[in-house]
Amino acid sequence: LHRYGLSEYNDVAAAINYIKSNSAQATPIFLHGLCAGAYHAANTLITLPPDDQIKGLIFDSGFTNPLNSMAIPGEYCKQKIIPGKCAWLYSEHKDKAKTRYLSIIMGALAAGFFRVLGFCIYPFLKPQTEQLDLFAKLKAMKRSFDYPILFIHAESDQFAKVAPIKELANQLETDPENCWWIPDAQKKEDPRPEHALNQIKCKHEYLVRLRAFIDKQLAKC
Repeated sequence: LHRYGLSEYNDVAAAINYIKSNSAQATPIFLHGLCAGAYHAANTLITLPPDDQIKGLIFDSGFTNPLNSMAIPGEYCKQKIIPGKCAWLYSEHKDKAKTRYLSIIMGALAAGFFRVLGFCIYPFLKPQTEQLDLFAKLKAMKRSFDYPILFIHAESDQFAKVAPIKELANQLETDPENCWWIPDAQKKEDPRPEHALNQIKCKHEYLVRLRAFIDKQLAKC
């Protein structure tokens, strides 16, 4: 955990090199990352020298700093795991109100545990904050960031908040057409979590937007 986020870009770089070594010369490459994958893909493009063969990045449900992801396990337990798994504790009760309140309490305790854990280990991670934060890394760049990005993020994503991603898109002066902030109403009938499931919950529009983004970039080649 102490080193998390510092060197994962090497894995992405290795995948890029593999594609280059096993495909036709100058084959266009697009990076597509979900959640942590989105962060690591963006970090790769910031860290490595410019590569004309890479034509764009799909940044789906990502975050701007791995340290911000420490709350994700607690939120997931609070919202999805605890309510269904702790029923055995009070199965003899038929009172739905008691069931609901106990689920909320157990979920809050789980979320609190992860937040306290994050608070305890944060001092050890703080020195590398600027090395991890995408805003800080972009500011420190000695060149412009010229890769087109398609941002995809659910407005109600409780695990990876949308606000920092909107700020990132604004800082990079991203074309509004390449920013898909998915409203709650679009997925209200689907009970699954809002995080990193856009490709499933909005399958048709997801494919349409990806193809439009890729075709647009390829047309510039």
